[in-house]
Amino acid sequence: ATLVVVALVAVTTLVLAGFAVVNYRSERDARWLELSRQINGDADQVSAALALPLWNFDWPQIDRVVESIMKEPVVVGIKLHVEGGHQRNQRTTTWIRDDTGAPREIAEGFSTNGLLMETRPVRVSPDELLGNVELFASSKLLETDLRRSLALTLTRIIAVDVVLTLVLYLVLRRWVLTPLKLVQKFAIAVSSGNAANRLPDSMHFHGELQSLRKSIETTLGELEHRFIEKERAENILQRQVRFEALITELMGRFVSATASDIDEEICNSLSEITAFIGAESAAVIQLSSDGGTWSVSHEWCVPGAAPRKQLYQNVPRGESPWIENRLEADEEVVIRSRTELPADATEEHRRWDIGGLKSVLHVPMRARGGRVTGAVTLLSFSRELDWQQSDIPRVRILSNAIGNTLERKYAEEAVFKSREQLRALTGRIQSLREDERTHLSREIHDHCGQLLTALKLDLRAVERRVATLPESAAKQTLNDKLASAQKLADETIGSVQKIASELRPGILDRLGLAAAIQAESSSFQLRTGVHCECNIVGEPFPNIQQEQATAAFRIFQELLTNIARHAHAKNARVRLALNAGRLVLEVRDDGVGIRPSDIDNPKSLGILGIRERAASLNGTAAMRGEPGKGTTVVVTFPCAEAG
Repeated sequence: ATLVVVALVAVTTLVLAGFAVVNYRSERDARWLELSRQINGDADQVSAALALPLWNFDWPQIDRVVESIMKEPVVVGIKLHVEGGHQRNQRTTTWIRDDTGAPREIAEGFSTNGLLMETRPVRVSPDELLGNVELFASSKLLETDLRRSLALTLTRIIAVDVVLTLVLYLVLRRWVLTPLKLVQKFAIAVSSGNAANRLPDSMHFHGELQSLRKSIETTLGELEHRFIEKERAENILQRQVRFEALITELMGRFVSATASDIDEEICNSLSEITAFIGAESAAVIQLSSDGGTWSVSHEWCVPGAAPRKQLYQNVPRGESPWIENRLEADEEVVIRSRTELPADATEEHRRWDIGGLKSVLHVPMRARGGRVTGAVTLLSFSRELDWQQSDIPRVRILSNAIGNTLERKYAEEAVFKSREQLRALTGRIQSLREDERTHLSREIHDHCGQLLTALKLDLRAVERRVATLPESAAKQTLNDKLASAQKLADETIGSVQKIASELRPGILDRLGLAAAIQAESSSFQLRTGVHCECNIVGEPFPNIQQEQATAAFRIFQELLTNIARHAHAKNARVRLALNAGRLVLEVRDDGVGIRPSDIDNPKSLGILGIRERAASLNGTAAMRGEPGKGTTVVVTFPCAEAG
């Protein structure tokens, strides 16, 4: 009780002191404003009153004006500077208040520290300045009044505190201390066994104490109930926030997962959702592409629980019509106990008996377009679960995310399979083309070459027969024709060899990739005038397969063609080397430089062909260009023992 009284008095004192400080500051500002106005008025008055006496240099009249102004108690001094008139009239005169309060003239100056000063010119006309007057005022009277006011306010505060303290003490003594003392005495009596003697003295308080006890018990009960409800609501809210965070994290994993990691991520998500909700098993059920059967594609169980995935594969649609109809209608199937199963759901009852189920939650799984493609199922075997209604929408979000992720996985697998088939087909076509070109090259080189050689031998035989003929104009004409025919035969043989070499360079089959690269570089330099520097490192390459050598050579030919058509280069450098078990073909030029948009342009068929030809043999082709500095292409193939 004493602490309560002291606290109340302290609070009251602080409040009243705050009001006193505010009142003191407000009154001080008002007094300062009033003093400033008064000093300004006095300065203006003395300036106007001294104009005429100063013009006539009537010093007795000037003394009377100064004396009348200094009747104001705040004015403590006046200083007059005379500047106009004759030389004899120029002077400075100072008046101050003496100990009796009357003004007197002094010759020397006086201290103006702490005084308020106002200066005014003394004019008899706007253009004629006679001097200036300085008025000095003191703020001591103002400060004295303020201190007196503050002391009066503090006295009132103390008086109010004393009265309030007495009132509070009497109230607490009457309504708090006396009942508490009686209760204390009664408690001591109960503890000592003399409650019978003490009880009659406090009977007139029994009704009040009993009412107070009941009121306190009722209030405590309500507070406890509210606290429990608040704690329960906070727990539910925190659980929902954690569930939201978990769903967000799982969906982020699905987005970033590759096709090969999707199955693992789905199983991980099932385990985390199962652990969060408190179930014992979770599964993803999918309808077949034709919608005729459904199967469990992903499953997770708590340790010790038997997997059920193999038992539910290719189950005909329609065996569980009650559940299937609700899922197809995009409705959740929430079964807290077996009693919630309808009596006509015979197949569902049979499955519950076989599986030993206690509670089940089925949430439809939809893919893009809103089509139901399956469901996410949560199971409990050991106890009945009260599935929280707030969890179902979040499980549905996860279910739809799994459906979309699986659809993306199947689409990526289909695209990958189609791409692999197309790549295999392209490789087969290129292989057949190389075989056909090799066959044509050999046929042209062997058959046509033999025919042209026989023709050339026949021409030489005819030339020898013609040489035996007598000299004549006809002989000369015949010799000219034979020479022209032999020259044409030689040119035809050269063309046949060139065509055969372009179809399939024999040097590639006879001397290998390095020699073919060097020969093609020299031929390119002769044809285009572009200086081509060739650097072969680590020759020979015993582990290069024929298919790899052919692909590398064809890629090299395509790169030289691109340099001739688009690069406008003067120099090119070729490097062929074996590095860490991989064959590396690097081609650089000092041309205009390929643009990134051209590298990724789907219409750049030459670049696309280079990449596909390299990828068909597990190789890579990397390109980069710098404007005005040229282009660099690096092609690599894994080396393997020739089979």
